[in-house]
Amino acid sequence: MVDKILAFAAIFGAICLVSGVYMINDTMVLLGRSQETTATVVDYILHEVYYPIFEFKDTAGLTITAQSTDSSPSREYNIGRKVPILYNSINPSENVRINTLSNIWLGPILLTIMGAFNVVLSLGLFRREFKKAHDFSRGMN
Repeated sequence: MVDKILAFAAIFGAICLVSGVYMINDTMVLLGRSQETTATVVDYILHEVYYPIFEFKDTAGLTITAQSTDSSPSREYNIGRKVPILYNSINPSENVRINTLSNIWLGPILLTIMGAFNVVLSLGLFRREFKKAHDFSRGMN
């Protein structure tokens, strides 16, 4: 039974680790392709959670209104508040992200750390269980 639990924990940790590394890579690509600017919160859309609607000027000077891909359970920012954002300069109204450490990096980093910790811990415990079973079978209890 312990072997199954440790195997599940190692597999779960590996999935988290791979997902976290993928998200870090995706975030780095996003940062490489995005433009930074300051946007004004003009409204919110409610789809079970709140998505802010921003208004900002792109690199060509055009005023863009776009929904953020970031959400929260409440209206995190007051209407009229200035917020740092990242946007795709090719299509400024898609994939608008709030440019804060927690919005950009917190999820990928926590998922990667949690996955790595889970894998290392599971493999370490599995090794210990295997060694105990091996020593027992040799009569060295």
